[in-house]
Amino acid sequence: MDTIRKIVFNDLIEIIGLEKKIFDDSWSSKIIQNQIKNLEAINLAVIQDSRIIAYIFSRIYIDFIEIERVGVIKSERRNKVGEKLMKELENIAYVKNKRNI
Repeated sequence: MDTIRKIVFNDLIEIIGLEKKIFDDSWSSKIIQNQIKNLEAINLAVIQDSRIIAYIFSRIYIDFIEIERVGVIKSERRNKVGEKLMKELENIAYVKNKRNI
């Protein structure tokens, strides 16, 4: 069973590794570190068997939330993992009264 949770600083090394596997234009470790520490960010991970299989980085602005990055490991693509992340982000946006993503 997949679970979705907030990304914490202890996830940094795992996220950096995934970022390099998933994207040719991967973010630097410094950018990822800053994103995780950003208080205006909503960063979520999908956990399966104690490992991160997908993540989303987004940022809260005055009246909307901007998606900055979505990563899903290759073996989990087309399994609606990204859709689960989006639905969770939509739920958070609703609670925070942000109607636009």
